[in-house]
Amino acid sequence: MKNTTFSIIFILAAFLLTGCRTARPGDTADIVSREVVANMRELGMILNGVTDETSAAAAVPKIKDARAQLRDAARRNKQVPKVDAREAERIGRTMEAGARAAIADIAAARTRLQARPDLLAIIEPALKNIENDL
Repeated sequence: MKNTTFSIIFILAAFLLTGCRTARPGDTADIVSREVVANMRELGMILNGVTDETSAAAAVPKIKDARAQLRDAARRNKQVPKVDAREAERIGRTMEAGARAAIADIAAARTRLQARPDLLAIIEPALKNIENDL
């Protein structure tokens, strides 16, 4: 889980460095970046909901879904030109603020789940290679 938290931070940095791009009509760089942060928050909520083997098993498809949404954002990110430097900086500040709360939730879950290797064994495969999602 420790590597997962660092992976998510890496994902945010990579997302901003490649420039937020969009493929859907009406999408903006801001919308796509907000989706990334919302998915990170969702991952934090999912992980914090893991309290026993039943909830861990139920979390696996939810984690996979959130990751699929992150991959979709990455795909859309690659399909249009980069935003200008001023806009990228503004979006970066907005993303960072939202991501801090998500990372705090994920870190809290990580700390709690480290005491439950039985639960980690269930959810870790769903989190494997998350750093490649964006």
